[in-house]
Amino acid sequence: MANWIYKIKEVEECAGILYLTISKKTENVYPEISELFHQLYKDEVHHGGQADFISNLFKESENSFRNDENNQKILCDRIKFIEDITKVIEEKEMYLHPVDLLKIAIELEENMGEGHELISESVSDPELKKLINSMALEDKVHTKRIRDFLESYERKLPGSENSEE
Repeated sequence: MANWIYKIKEVEECAGILYLTISKKTENVYPEISELFHQLYKDEVHHGGQADFISNLFKESENSFRNDENNQKILCDRIKFIEDITKVIEEKEMYLHPVDLLKIAIELEENMGEGHELISESVSDPELKKLINSMALEDKVHTKRIRDFLESYERKLPGSENSEE
C-alpha cells in the first residue's frame, strides 16, 4: 500500500499553518506581508483539497500508484523542513525581518515544488500525474509571486538605491 499518498495532505497542511502563523504575527506591523502570507495560506488549503482528491483516487485505483518508499521519505523530509522553519520562526520571532520571512517562504516553495516533481515521477496514471505536476507549477507561481514581492519590498527599504525616502 502506498502510504505516502496520505502524507501529501499533511505537507500542505503544515505549510498552510506556517503561512497562517506568519500572517497573524505580522498583521499589525507589516500588513502587506501579512496579506501575502494569508493568500499563501489559502493556496495551501486549496492544495490540501487537491491532496484529498489524490487520496480518493488512490482508494479507487491503487494500481495507479507505485509503492515507492522514496516518496514517503520525500514527504517526511518536507514535513521536517517545515517543522524546522516553524521552530526558527518561533525562537526568533522578535528578530525576524520581513525580508527573512520572504526568503524562508521562497525556500519552502522551492522545496515543495521539487517534492511534487519527484513524486510525479512515481505515478503512472496520466491524469494524476497532471494534477501533481500542476501542484508543482503552483509552487513555482508562489515562488515567483514571493520573489516579486521581495524585490518590490526591498526597493522601498531605507537606504536602497530605489528607496522612496
